[in-house]
Amino acid sequence: MNFSRRSLLAAPFAAPDPAPPEVPADFSGLSFESAELLRGSLLTPANASLVALVRRLGRRGVIRIGGNSSDRAHGHPGDAAIAALGRFLRATGWSLLYGLDLGNGTEEGAAREAAMVSEAAGPALIAFQIGNEPDLFNRDLRAASWGFEDYLAAWKRRAAAVRARLPGARFAGPDIAYRGAWMMPFATRARPRPVLLTRHYYAEGPGSSPAVTIARLLGSGPELEASLVLAERAARATGLPLRMAETNSVYEGGRPGVSDTLAAACWGAEMMFLLAARGWAGVNFHDRPDRSYAPIGRVSPLARPLYYGMLFFAAARPRRVSFLPGFPALAAYRIEGRDGRTRLAFFNRDPDRSAHATLPARAAAVSALRLAAPSPASSAVTLGGASVADDGTWRPRLERWHAPNLLAPAGGLLVELA
Repeated sequence: MNFSRRSLLAAPFAAPDPAPPEVPADFSGLSFESAELLRGSLLTPANASLVALVRRLGRRGVIRIGGNSSDRAHGHPGDAAIAALGRFLRATGWSLLYGLDLGNGTEEGAAREAAMVSEAAGPALIAFQIGNEPDLFNRDLRAASWGFEDYLAAWKRRAAAVRARLPGARFAGPDIAYRGAWMMPFATRARPRPVLLTRHYYAEGPGSSPAVTIARLLGSGPELEASLVLAERAARATGLPLRMAETNSVYEGGRPGVSDTLAAACWGAEMMFLLAARGWAGVNFHDRPDRSYAPIGRVSPLARPLYYGMLFFAAARPRRVSFLPGFPALAAYRIEGRDGRTRLAFFNRDPDRSAHATLPARAAAVSALRLAAPSPASSAVTLGGASVADDGTWRPRLERWHAPNLLAPAGGLLVELA
């Protein structure tokens, strides 16, 4: 392994002025396809492993139901599947963001489904989304001329139908894939007024492309920045919270050797800290359990690499997060924990070279928790030297701080200060 002479001085480590926004307790989230409700075996309290793994990520969080199958449905979930979803939410303590079909369904059907969801989820229901990635409808679901005005008119009709059945129904959107210019007009013109703005982001893709590599994934920061700006502008203009309702490393199910690696875990963890530092309300990583990008799979071991990235964020117990400027291939974040402790999160974005993290002389580190694997391309990811069992059991081993501390390629380190 080649040692780099680069180092990161994590200073200033005092709280910035003004203080960064507070991280919501339900910041962490998972996103599932609507089709999972038709299968009926995943999002149910009988799936004890999934309940345990979700709870391991936090006492609160957000489950989002949607994806391509919500608008390209071969059927819609019935009362039994939706009732099971409600019990799953109560078992985990997490809330719900639920997507309604705008691609093929009817207004009456959407209203009926919304009523079932509202009854089953109760106070756990945050809002309904109408349409998944409607800015892509012109590719297969609508005419090539389909645009924002068409979407907004259809959205309003469907929202009105739901409100006629559920007068207090709340809505989120526009849940776009890439047309950031849709954010502002939706935020200002959608009626009823949304309670939450949402969009999607995938760092790379498609999964079948050999051009998708670990290096490109870890270097995708500029593309992420471009996808955030217009959404944040709409949120500031309207005062509405903003959530990344669906995201992952590589679209179309991920790419083996990229999406199921330490690099993906590091990418996902850093994305969470970045969005928290910028004031986003949360992030939902898309989970199709049989695909390489899944945080939680169907076959043991269920906790996949991206799950460890999410667990890294949860272990920081963030109340406020701020970015500490560093070198291009390194990133560092200061975390004010909900437990009153101060922590620093370090990420090495370089897939080829190691790096060092150095604390200021006046800073004393108590312990460190390492996100690691044998190599950036390895799927044998651990956090604190331990894996997560299918029942959610995790017994990490904290390290003593050694200065300077080595960060392996694509590795992460969570440091607690005295």
